[in-house]
Amino acid sequence: MFWKENILNKLSSDVLNMIDSCKFQINGSQWEYAEINDTAEIDGKYVITIKIPESAAGTVTGIQLLSTDSVIGQRDEHIVKKYGQILILKLKFHVYEEVES
Repeated sequence: MFWKENILNKLSSDVLNMIDSCKFQINGSQWEYAEINDTAEIDGKYVITIKIPESAAGTVTGIQLLSTDSVIGQRDEHIVKKYGQILILKLKFHVYEEVES
């Protein structure tokens, strides 16, 4: 392995500290802000807990993480959410080195 574990952990922590907001998309329409409830380190991985409000209804089609209004992470989703239901998502990440042979 080329990179030392301590620098990979520092990079993971730096990414976590860059995140200042989160957005979600319902039915492929405009992006709405979600609440970041918690951030934690669990078993060497960083976990971001996101709450999509009960007022949102439809299919959650995307999640974005932002840093100073720039998208730094995004993924497509397909989660059906009913009105009155709170949706909690957990995003887990860790910067690591992948060794190719």
